[in-house]
Amino acid sequence: MKNVIAWGKNKYFMTFMAMMAIMMISAVSAMAAPGDPVADTAIVDALSNSFTSLKLTAIAALTVIAQIAIVLFSAIYAWKYGKKVFKIVAN
Repeated sequence: MKNVIAWGKNKYFMTFMAMMAIMMISAVSAMAAPGDPVADTAIVDALSNSFTSLKLTAIAALTVIAQIAIVLFSAIYAWKYGKKVFKIVAN
């Protein structure tokens, strides 16, 4: 079981699930006494705002990474096929 959790593709899934479980436990008080408030609008709004902020940050980071990756891929592609074209033209 240790190898499944620690290595491979499941490592990221298990980390994500652990983070989500911790957030859900902290958001919902399962051991609250009867009549205690469980989650009010302030908590729900705070979680919603933080997830929205996280989503926007991730999309911004992926946009920057995608731009760099497209430039690198197109440069390598142009070099590879440009070299073939010039060899054909030179012969």
